[in-house]
Amino acid sequence: MCSKRSLAWAGATLLFAALTAHAQPSGLHVLGVKNPNLPCANCDTKNALGAPDSLTCSLGVGGSIDLQLGVPILDGLGPDLAIWEGDCFVSGNAPDETADVFISFNGVDWKSVGGVDRSAASQLIDIAGKGLSGARYVRIVDTGRAADPAAPGFDLDAITIIASQDCNANGTPDFQDVAGSASRDCNANGIPDECDLVAPPPIIYWTDVTNEEFALKRAAVGGSPQTILRGLSHPRGAAIDLVHKKIYWADPGSLSIRRANLDGSDAQTIASARNGSAYVAVDPVNSKVYWTDSHDPGFVDSKIRRVNMDGANPVDVVATGLTHPASIALDIPRGKLYWSDGNRGKVQRANLDGSNIEDILTGLDKPYGMAADFNAGFLYIAVADRIQRANLDGGGLRDLFTGVGTSVLTLDSAAGKLYWPNGGSIERANLDGSKREIAIRNAGNPCGVAVLHPPAYSNDCNGNTIPDECELEGHDCNRNAILDSCEIADGTETDCDGDGVPDACELANRDCNANGLLDSCDIASGASRDCNNNAVPDDCEGAQTIKLYDLAADWSDTVNPNGPWSYREGRNPLPHVDNFDPATFTGPQPAWSRSETGQDRLPVWHRSRKLEKHISDTEVDAGDVACHSADDRNGIGNGVANVAWACPADGIVDIRSAAWMGRDIGRRNTVALYLNDKQLTSGMLYSGDPWSRFRPFDLAKGSGGPAALRGIRVKSGDEIRLEVAKASGAGDFVGVQLQIVHRTPGNNDCNANGNLDACDVTGGSSKDCNRDGVPDECQKDLDRNGNGILDSCEP
Repeated sequence: MCSKRSLAWAGATLLFAALTAHAQPSGLHVLGVKNPNLPCANCDTKNALGAPDSLTCSLGVGGSIDLQLGVPILDGLGPDLAIWEGDCFVSGNAPDETADVFISFNGVDWKSVGGVDRSAASQLIDIAGKGLSGARYVRIVDTGRAADPAAPGFDLDAITIIASQDCNANGTPDFQDVAGSASRDCNANGIPDECDLVAPPPIIYWTDVTNEEFALKRAAVGGSPQTILRGLSHPRGAAIDLVHKKIYWADPGSLSIRRANLDGSDAQTIASARNGSAYVAVDPVNSKVYWTDSHDPGFVDSKIRRVNMDGANPVDVVATGLTHPASIALDIPRGKLYWSDGNRGKVQRANLDGSNIEDILTGLDKPYGMAADFNAGFLYIAVADRIQRANLDGGGLRDLFTGVGTSVLTLDSAAGKLYWPNGGSIERANLDGSKREIAIRNAGNPCGVAVLHPPAYSNDCNGNTIPDECELEGHDCNRNAILDSCEIADGTETDCDGDGVPDACELANRDCNANGLLDSCDIASGASRDCNNNAVPDDCEGAQTIKLYDLAADWSDTVNPNGPWSYREGRNPLPHVDNFDPATFTGPQPAWSRSETGQDRLPVWHRSRKLEKHISDTEVDAGDVACHSADDRNGIGNGVANVAWACPADGIVDIRSAAWMGRDIGRRNTVALYLNDKQLTSGMLYSGDPWSRFRPFDLAKGSGGPAALRGIRVKSGDEIRLEVAKASGAGDFVGVQLQIVHRTPGNNDCNANGNLDACDVTGGSSKDCNRDGVPDECQKDLDRNGNGILDSCEP
């Protein structure tokens, strides 16, 4: 059995007494344990929780434990964390056992914060200067360096957070701010609300080609550099793949393109390169890595090359006309590749397959560094002694900085910052050239920079300094975790009656004509009449017959066409398959497609059963209608994806339709509504846009505006068609909503003028000489002499 043992250093009692109740991490739980060689009894993970009590969890030689903290660690004044080591040793006196400690903000990217043993100084961990301002996860790894080889490894007794954290830098520990009501903590996460709303500083990665140490390094802005991978061979360039949590770089000294995890682990070569390989760019959407290969010496036979992320299928993308291609940037949504050619003084671009090469800028002075902000439409170019900016088409070239010589530029569009090496530091500035400052000091000789931009802990969409999650109760009527007031303010929801509640949440029992507008707003805006002033739209009182057609509610997996609905490619109704593309679904998903797995399987329409492996609940959920547009890989020659509704009778229709990308992997689709072959409206969906199934793109906000979808006169047999078409190299999934409200003249509007018969009479537009409530013009059978006066009303 493991022996119990008192803590081995003086002052432990004093330290623990100094910790507050907040210091013991509420909600602390073990995520996993690895015990490669455990001579003691199995690690009882509950012994690693709670206060120090000499009950330990032994990690084993080289073993580790991962823990998640209910109260996150924040960089405070002095030490931030204490690791309590006990003993589990069966053969004699306890040897000296040590462990390395790592922290993480997201549980994926880990940063070393030092080592621990039983000494008082070692058990205290200060995360300052370690590249993170806070963390929610802790990993403790036995070093395997115990003095006695029979030792069971590091024995974890407890982990505590030291109460000196001061995230708002007001000189008072955070727990005192919260306990004394100086700071709010509405979400009870141990962090003052004002700190929840501030994003941690960006993390900068770079390749260092200092002669003494060729390495991969990283640091938070303003923090101290940390080496995460040593022993490289003149590394150049750096690119982060956030989808797969990897960093890529060129290593011309070893004639290779390499990658590693974001903590530097699992470094591997993915492709052979030449001695002039320089800068890299990553396309996680299509799982590709691009790099520039200048082929030193002499820059003969220079190329831009590409390989799959797993190292397969290396190809030359641009193989002619280059002398010294340097920086490279990918515009995935638009299918474009940009690069600078230092010797030719150019910035050029082409399609991602290397076709359609064109000059963007010419006559530049050694433009080796280049970065692109594709959202804002700007190129940034480092020439011989300055940094310049131009439009993506090459126009508007101007200087941002002079007296700056660099061949490396990196953009952080999320924060609006531009980074570049300068001497032994990494500098940054706003994208308009203002606020130039040093981001990282003592960086060595950076030869490639990449930026990771972590989000804030909480959002504050209305800017009132209260985390949104603390205000959702009673203010999130559609339960999408966004405050109602923010959705109204940014235009994603309407509030026609100005009561602060999105209209979509009030339609039940207040939208009698099912046109998506509140009845009171219908009347106030003139969209509906209320001739008798009873606050009920006339069309709800019998002036018209109204029927709602809903694509999702009316869906069929048995017949096509399905009543007025048809799921199609071009003009052709699609056949049915029972198990569409089984490799991407966890079970049978019926769909309308030419085949289940063949290259002719696109386009496809289906109502989701939530069996997709590749799509989250925030994108497409069970019951949603989705389609995948045809593309040049699957569906060559097939017609465009569309769903059509055939009008059953003459009348008037209103259309409600919305759409969103089914996933964000760098692709684009257009959506458009047609009446027969006349386009009513259209819009563009793309990866990274603000739309989702919770906040879809409303086609009333498309090119035709809201008026194009209301009050459309239709005849029997007319067709309303929603089309989804690829706007990038490959198609993609799109979630769609389509409702059509069809109105035909009703029994209480005999003259079909849109007015209630009673209002025609009382308003004087129709006579009712026999006072039976029916306009005389509707009773011609009672006017046998055809003089316009009912027989019973003649003298």
